[in-house]
Formats: sequence, structure tokens, C-alpha cells
Amino acid sequence: MQKKIREEYANWTNDLNKDKYNLMITNDMDSLLSAMFLKHHFGLEVNSFFSFHSISKINPMDQREPIGVDAALATGKTFDNHLTRLNANSYFNTESANINLVSNVHRDCYTDKFAMSTLIQLYALYNIPLPETVQGKMILLCCDVGFKGYYDERFRDTFLSYLEKFEMMELVEVLEMYTKDQLYWFMLRAEMDISIRLQQSGKNKGKLCFDSSGNNPDLTARWEQRIDLKWYEKHLGYPVELPEASFETVEKFAARTIEWDELDSMTMDRAFSYAFINKRKIMISERKESQL
Repeated sequence: MQKKIREEYANWTNDLNKDKYNLMITNDMDSLLSAMFLKHHFGLEVNSFFSFHSISKINPMDQREPIGVDAALATGKTFDNHLTRLNANSYFNTESANINLVSNVHRDCYTDKFAMSTLIQLYALYNIPLPETVQGKMILLCCDVGFKGYYDERFRDTFLSYLEKFEMMELVEVLEMYTKDQLYWFMLRAEMDISIRLQQSGKNKGKLCFDSSGNNPDLTARWEQRIDLKWYEKHLGYPVELPEASFETVEKFAARTIEWDELDSMTMDRAFSYAFINKRKIMISERKESQL
């Protein structure tokens, strides 16, 4: 990452002490791969799962401060890639490690947003060499369908500007090797659009599991999903695993979609997380008045 960009990130990103912090993951592969990156390089362990409707914890008594991973938190430390700011003068989470905030991108300049993944941002933020294999580089580009902007002339310059900020222009060679459709096929074949959920009943109640999108072109039925985490390990160069411990739900939220102009101070006071899903709509998780 360019030095002038790196210096704009919150100071806490310079000291990821495993005795001070643990991790809170969300429900997709970007979050999981990013959390495993942080575990491998800094020893940080997952303790929380944020489903947008609730937070569940492995150890509710753990006093370490949680760091969100691919979570657009209204307050608190988090690694994030979402667009959260209404305009140049509006509130933003100063503890969010988010290239969109560093680059002062907001709704009024929506098409300038960073549209790649939290994972690729982490590689840049901590100056970690890109994966050695072409497949590993493709994982970074396909995470959160990050490659899309390169193949659209309206957004290509913006896409390339972020690769330049990240000092990752070598990834253009990979993009030139494949068409957009080929990268979509790779993404679906690798089950990168898979989701993660907390099981609510049965013998595995409280444990995380994968939910396939059913879009893998090599599978004929949803139940046949078998995501190969060892394949991810091979190409990313670090262990990838879904936490096996049981989680206990400690807080519930009301998750809903609102219009951009509904994000007033009262709504913000209730918000645990919020992010634009397009220029007009925001996905928000609000605290409920009565908790568990």
C-alpha cells in the first residue's frame, strides 16, 4: 500500500495484539478468509459471529475487545470495505479501517467507491506478498466479486486507481488472462458465494455451518455442496477453517433496508451496523429495545 494512504488508517491497525483483541466474523467467505488471514499473521482468534440479526459468542466472558471483520460497524474497531458515509460532512466511524473512508468516498460520489474485498485490503494494509499461484490471485480478485469493475469501462479507471493505491498492479496481468465470464465461473466453482449461518436446532445447535448458494456449475443439487477449504489453504498459503466451537447468542437486532434519507440521528443511535447496498438503499442492523 502506498505510504501516504497507509498513514491515514486508524492507529489501532498498527498494534494487533492478540492479548487485547479477538475477532467478530460475519456470514460470508470474505469475512472468513480475512479472519483466517488475521489469525495466521497476528494470532487473533474468532470469538463472535455477527449474522446481521444477532451476535453470538464462543466465550461471552472474554474481555478482549472485538474487531469486526468485513463488518460495517457504526462504532468500534473493524476492517471493512463497505460504503457507509452519506456525504463529506456526515458522521463516520473513525475506528473503521476502510479504504472508502480513507479516500473520503461517500454517497455523493458513489461510483468512486472501492468495490473489492476486505481480504484484498488486508493484503495491502499489511504489505503481505500476493499469493504465489494464479489461482490464489484469482481468489483475491473474485472475493466479493471484486473483479467486476475492471471489465466495465465506466468503472475501470476507479478499479485501477485502487490497485495502484494498494501497489497491486501486477493483478492486471491476471485480469487480462481471463474474461469476466471465466472469473465468474471460477468464483462459483470455488463456492466463493457461499454463506455462513448459525445452526438453530438439532445436535449441532450453536455451531456454524456453510450454506451453498446452489450456483456451483459442477454440482447438481444444493445438498451436494462440499467446499474445499484445503484448496483455499494451498493457494492462499495459510490455514482456512470454520470455527468448530459452539456459539451463544448474546444480542439480537432488527435487520432491515431503509432509504438513504432515513438515516437520521435517531436511527444512527440505534444502529449496530449499516452500509449502502446501492446509492439509494441502506442495510441496517438496529438494536432492539429489549434484549435476551
